Amino acid sequence: MYAGIDVHLFKSLAGTAETLSVLPVVALLALALVGLVDVVIDTARIHRADAAVQVSAKGSVSHYPPAPSAT
Repeated sequence: MYAGIDVHLFKSLAGTAETLSVLPVVALLALALVGLVDVVIDTARIHRADAAVQVSAKGSVSHYPPAPSAT
């Protein structure tokens, strides 16, 4: 949403004001991308790990309800 609001500011601002307006948008988008990549990499590592590591990982996220088992 912030990026959508900031698009309208680019038309009226110039120079330093425009640059300072762009920096937070770029920083937030970069952080979101880094977070997404980190989640995907961690998930892939846990899925490839052996059973003991998977049990250990499940213990550290016990605040999430367990997925229902298909029996």
